[in-house]
Amino acid sequence: MLFLFREQQNMHRFKSIFENLVAAYPNPRGSLAHQSPFQLLIAVLLSAQATDVSVNKATEHLFKLAPTPEKMLLLGENELKKHILHFFRPPY
Repeated sequence: MLFLFREQQNMHRFKSIFENLVAAYPNPRGSLAHQSPFQLLIAVLLSAQATDVSVNKATEHLFKLAPTPEKMLLLGENELKKHILHFFRPPY
């Protein structure tokens, strides 16, 4: 019975936090530039290795050149590396 009470408390707390966030940020936007769910996925994967600013610089040209999974695949690994690696390598 105590478990159910705690679960209800947690749910009430969650709803309250969520409602506050929705009120504070009615139209949330991330800082990663993208035009499709695919591009967002690529940007998120890259953001694990760099800042959002670096990711946006790397993907700006890349997404113009290869905006879809099919076109990115056609680039090939070496061409893809040319567009992203210099933004993520240490400067030494």
